Amino acid sequence: MLVTTWVVAMMAAGVKANSLDPWIALENSHLPPHELIVESESLLAQHQQQGYLAGEVRGNVMLALAHLSLEQDQQAQSYLDRAKRLNESANSVADRLKINNLQASVYAMNGDIKQAVEAVIANLAQARALDDPILLGDTLIQYAYTMQLESQYAEAIERLFEAQQLFEKTNDHSRLMTIQSNLAIIYSKLKNYHKAIEYYRHAVEFAIELGDDFSLSIFYYNLGTAHIGLENWPSAIDYFSQAKDLSVALDDKAGVALATSQLGSVMIKNQQFTAALPLLLDANDMLTDAGSEYMRMRIKLDIAMIYAKQGQVDFAKAYISEVEWMMAQGGDDSRFPRLSLGEVYSELGLYQDSSRIFYAYIDQLNKDFEIKKQLSLQRLEVIYDVRFEKSRNELLEKENELNESELARQNQFRMILALSLILVLVFLALTFRQIRIQRAHKQKFKALAYKDELTQAANRRGILAFAQESLEQLVDTHDQLVLAIIDLDHFKQVNDRFGHDVGDQVLIYFAKIVGGSLRSHEKVGRYGGEEWLLVLPQATPDEIQPLFNKLLKAYQQHKPANLPAELVLNFSMGAVVAQCGQNESINALLKQADEALYQAKQNGRARCEVAQQGA
Repeated sequence: MLVTTWVVAMMAAGVKANSLDPWIALENSHLPPHELIVESESLLAQHQQQGYLAGEVRGNVMLALAHLSLEQDQQAQSYLDRAKRLNESANSVADRLKINNLQASVYAMNGDIKQAVEAVIANLAQARALDDPILLGDTLIQYAYTMQLESQYAEAIERLFEAQQLFEKTNDHSRLMTIQSNLAIIYSKLKNYHKAIEYYRHAVEFAIELGDDFSLSIFYYNLGTAHIGLENWPSAIDYFSQAKDLSVALDDKAGVALATSQLGSVMIKNQQFTAALPLLLDANDMLTDAGSEYMRMRIKLDIAMIYAKQGQVDFAKAYISEVEWMMAQGGDDSRFPRLSLGEVYSELGLYQDSSRIFYAYIDQLNKDFEIKKQLSLQRLEVIYDVRFEKSRNELLEKENELNESELARQNQFRMILALSLILVLVFLALTFRQIRIQRAHKQKFKALAYKDELTQAANRRGILAFAQESLEQLVDTHDQLVLAIIDLDHFKQVNDRFGHDVGDQVLIYFAKIVGGSLRSHEKVGRYGGEEWLLVLPQATPDEIQPLFNKLLKAYQQHKPANLPAELVLNFSMGAVVAQCGQNESINALLKQADEALYQAKQNGRARCEVAQQGA
């Protein structure tokens, strides 16, 4: 429910309607954005009727700010354009700087970091030339926000501290709250979550003091996110719940949706898929505003992941299709959750689609690197131009006074050489960093491709690759190689009687027992379902039966307490021995081992059979 119309309140207090005082009061009112929009539209309509140009400019600036806080960048840009046109007649330097700062925010929100950086650098130069500490402080905050988007965290923190000193002198708690929030955001990006939580708590204290419940709901939400980084799930749930309650009281549907979605995400991390699903479905239904497109994508992918883990493939694919369509409509945007999309495809076993998404993600990282590299170079060039101009003026003054033109040229040469060296070092540092990132991603994707997600043992592709490599090495080592296929006896009955969860635990237990019993150069992998493949380089036929007895005994005697007491654990094994010079393929050897496994099952199970040489 909206507060009493702000214009009426201002007039009742004796404030002139045709002055900027109502706008200043409205700016300091801490109303939620949707209420701020209503009050601003009302006051703007009155100033339009009166033909009060300065009020019209300020009104459009205020509406742009309110829509920007709701991530409605198109509406914000529309009001900014009107403010620019009106201010061409009003010619207010202060309003021009406010407009330019907001324009930089719109650029940043749209991912146009290059224009955002160019705008804030120009704005900061103009603000320092004015004798207005509030405007300078606001511009420093905007400059710091853009620098942290460019990953220039040290400079962003330095500018925020500079702004903090200005606002501490004016005792402006509202802007000090904003600074604390921005510092917390930077430390969160640096993954220093303890420091981030400290600054968010300072921001919370200011918000409570100012009665700014809308900002308070955001800070609680961000505190929940920071606690996720620390894997402190109870605290995360508590803060997201507080953020949700405040958003409900403020009738902030977007805030309710975001907090609800984060509660669902925390439950997913705790494997509480059944409890998380209704929360995420509610958040998906509530968050319909186009300005929240990227959060909507993340929510849909969380829902798809739950359905994938529950085996509801069609539902998972439906939500994936929605996200793919949204990405296609949105073009090439670095904020798209491509990594999450690839993980859902992997969960569904759609590895070609997963690879396609992961490669697109790597391409986006490369593009982002190139953009940031160019921005860093351009930023250094701008800084150089500013410093160069300042130095040139100083040198001209010295030349007039001391006639030392030669010294001035030498100083200029040294500066150019130093800055050129800096540019080269920055370029090399960014290049080496990107190479390291690419190598890390390739290693991660390769590991994922050769590992069984449930048991963490090698998957079929991984164990077959190891078997082929071991067979090829026989030419050099002249040793023997044992391949053995193991099948867990009556495993289908385990799933039917005790459920798939117990079946999964049996698979995990078996992989752990066998993996811990093998030698360092031997390997076990999940061959398919409940079948496993042992690859034993340098093993001899005499070692096969003792190894089988050892594994079966360990499998039966170390059964975990979480498995049913009445569950009987057995397995059968068929083995084959490969000799150097035998020239048989992996497929032929595996066929012999499989036939031996069949014979073991025919002979009563829980036993091992070895394929006869030449059979």
